[in-house]
Amino acid sequence: MQTNISRRRENKNDSKGFALISVLLLLLILSGIAVALMYTVNTEQHLQRNDQGNGLAYYSAEAGMEKMMADLGDLYSTLASPTRAQIQAVACNPNVPCANQPSPAVLNGTTFSDYSINVPPGPGGAPLCNPSTVSSGPNKGLIASICPMTLNVTALRPGGEEVKMIRNVEIALIPVFQFGVFSSSDLSFFAGPQFDFSGRVQTNGNLFLASNPGPLTFHGQIRVVFDVVRDTLANGLAITTSGHTGAVYIPTSAGGCPLGGGSSNTCRAMLFTGPDEGSAFGGTLQPPGIPTAGGIANNNAPPSDWNTISTGPSTPPPPAGYNSFILSGSTGATALNLPFVGGNTQPIEIIRRPIAGEAVLTTTSRLYTKAQIRVLLSDDPTELKGGAADPDNVRLANVPVTVALGLPVPFAEESSAVDPDWTGAGYNGVASIGDPTNPTKNLIDGYLRVEYRDNTGNYNPVTRQWLALGFSRGQALPDSEHGVFNDGKAILLFQQLRDAAKPLPPLSVPPGKNDWYPINMYDQREGGFRDVNNGICRINGVMNLVDIDVGNLQAWLAAHPAVEGQTQNGYILYFSDRRGMLPDPLSTPVPNLKTGAYGFDDVVNEPISTGSPDGVWEQGEAQNSAGKVNNWGQNNLGEGFSTAGTPITPPDTPLPNCATARKNWVSGARHGVRLVNGTLGNLPIRPVPIPDLNDTGGFTLASENPAYIVANYNASDAAGFTNLSPHASAAVIADTVTLLSRQWSDQTSFAIPSNVDPTKGPARNAANDGWFRVAIASGKNQNFSWAKTAKLPGGNPVSSDFGTDGGVHNFLRFLENWGGRTLNYQGSMVSLYYSAYATGIFKCCATVYSPPTRAYAFDIDFQQLDHLPPGTPRFQDVVNLGFRQDFSNR
Repeated sequence: MQTNISRRRENKNDSKGFALISVLLLLLILSGIAVALMYTVNTEQHLQRNDQGNGLAYYSAEAGMEKMMADLGDLYSTLASPTRAQIQAVACNPNVPCANQPSPAVLNGTTFSDYSINVPPGPGGAPLCNPSTVSSGPNKGLIASICPMTLNVTALRPGGEEVKMIRNVEIALIPVFQFGVFSSSDLSFFAGPQFDFSGRVQTNGNLFLASNPGPLTFHGQIRVVFDVVRDTLANGLAITTSGHTGAVYIPTSAGGCPLGGGSSNTCRAMLFTGPDEGSAFGGTLQPPGIPTAGGIANNNAPPSDWNTISTGPSTPPPPAGYNSFILSGSTGATALNLPFVGGNTQPIEIIRRPIAGEAVLTTTSRLYTKAQIRVLLSDDPTELKGGAADPDNVRLANVPVTVALGLPVPFAEESSAVDPDWTGAGYNGVASIGDPTNPTKNLIDGYLRVEYRDNTGNYNPVTRQWLALGFSRGQALPDSEHGVFNDGKAILLFQQLRDAAKPLPPLSVPPGKNDWYPINMYDQREGGFRDVNNGICRINGVMNLVDIDVGNLQAWLAAHPAVEGQTQNGYILYFSDRRGMLPDPLSTPVPNLKTGAYGFDDVVNEPISTGSPDGVWEQGEAQNSAGKVNNWGQNNLGEGFSTAGTPITPPDTPLPNCATARKNWVSGARHGVRLVNGTLGNLPIRPVPIPDLNDTGGFTLASENPAYIVANYNASDAAGFTNLSPHASAAVIADTVTLLSRQWSDQTSFAIPSNVDPTKGPARNAANDGWFRVAIASGKNQNFSWAKTAKLPGGNPVSSDFGTDGGVHNFLRFLENWGGRTLNYQGSMVSLYYSAYATGIFKCCATVYSPPTRAYAFDIDFQQLDHLPPGTPRFQDVVNLGFRQDFSNR
């Protein structure tokens, strides 16, 4: 028993030991689990902290990259052509305080061990830029000067986490003349006869497509920032009402459309019914289009099938698309704007003189700033550099200071004893600009300054030198191609010999002050308020011109190699004639500035059959300041023309004698510039050691006034547009541009002011074909709604295109009967702004002109950057090619 009891006690003790060991083992396991759990929790917390740090570093790097990108964009919106140093200053050394670098406090304590922009070096401190095509984004495929650069951001967290990001960027400088047609506002095609135009087409507004009977045929890609409208004209009139129901052919692939139109595997007609293939129907447009007269509300939603029509394949199943050859804003088209445009700064500033205190970008973008030669005219010498004390601010009148220069001939003065057609009463020209001591009645007046920029970038005055070359011509316009020459080497022509029918001095006697007329012409688009042949001329249409003899300009430049001509592929001549211009009481932000505007656009006046000014703002008026009535420019118009001693002021007042208007002083803002003697071989070209027929540079005229070009220009009857003779890369960038035949006569324009229809009497006729090889950028009038109530005198209805800007086929302006003649044009047509000096609305075809056979073509030279005209406006696009995170140092 004892033994058994002892054994039971021993077993019990053994059990207690085993239990103790078990408990200890369990405690050990639990401790291990606790330790493991604690270790795991700590590890997870550490990993979480690392992940959080890495995430913060990543997003900080991304934020830094976006800030750098935004600052880079801001730089290019401030400077037109920043240097490498200015670009690199957008980012800074991370060890030096920098205003542009992201603040660590803002980014939760992140610092940046690298925050920089790598800009490959080009010549002269400029970034390296190479001709190429835009490789990405909505402007893919456009030629541009591409400036590559790399953005680097490395973000470092306090815990040691580091993220490095790299972004590749292209700054694309996109020249506007690579487009066949470009418009910053609504664009219209509605030609009557067949109309073809090669090249790309883009508008920042709406595109209106029609023809009557046409067809209208496109041969390149079309980009429309707002809507494509197939069933309505830009004045809101349905094409079924206007009769513009001809075919419109759009390419569907790179093969394009055949000349003259017609469906093919690479081209088809865009329908306007069954179904309507536009992106907007019935005049319901996205802004800035013109709604119909019924006031249909704007429609911001495209038709449900527009995406397929615009971007879908051109092959079945239906509906067939245009394979992205025509895009609207809803399918990928984006606006292209000049870099300085924004706020109150409009594109027209590119042709105007600078304004004190304006932004640097605006000043540097102006063609005034880019020009190698400046020709400036003002009534007040204080508006010119150097003021009244500068001897190269020369007064164009027979005053003592001017006479002392010993110029070849005197300036024109009135004398009714020599010519009774001179007004002779009611005007003292000298007194009108502050010199009552000289009572002569000048036919030309104002102050002239001419200056050129040398190869060091400095401007040098040459006014007296140019006037010494001469400033007069005979009756005929100089034309060396057809044997008409100036008497001398005159570049700027201000006056012409009076009519040969009047007694002239013998050839051995130099002409006197009463033997000259000013160079005046009559522009019916400006003078006529409606398209009515009434034989009337009005003060509004009398334009005083300065003729530029292009051939003599070339000769002068060839003899003066100090004039800078290499940096911009040739020469830019900037012209600004502000004689007669009044301060604008509505100018902003500073009132009463001379801005370059005429100051009168009260020209629509639909309720009045004659179109006479009514002092009420209407749609289509106030071209660059909608909602304001601009009529202050009429206040000094008629001081040089009088009836019984009373000056003629209202622009619509008929002149009692058109011939008198041709011979008298133009007092108001009715001045322009005309290019003459510009035949093939006469245009200035870039000086090169060995002339290269395919790379000779060229010549651009920039003017804030209306410009006129006399045929032939940069082409000839014999050679046409062939490259057998050196041709220039040419452009005219002006308020408006009008093409004149080589038969144009200023005298005839006054003798037949309002008729171009030979069946209705004598007309202004173009007797020969014309040749023009020149890119043109200019203004046009605004579209406005067609109204059923608008009538012509006599009760006849206005034409169906009343209220339009005339369309692309009328963008090149004419003033003659071209019927039966061909106008050969090769270049690029660009509408950048609404005209502010020549404000007359579109009128055709009874009084202003009769259209030619239009042989228009895009100049394929402009597809090469080094063949573009000097001063070609360029859009800027900052293209993000994508970014990546660099793991190489991790």
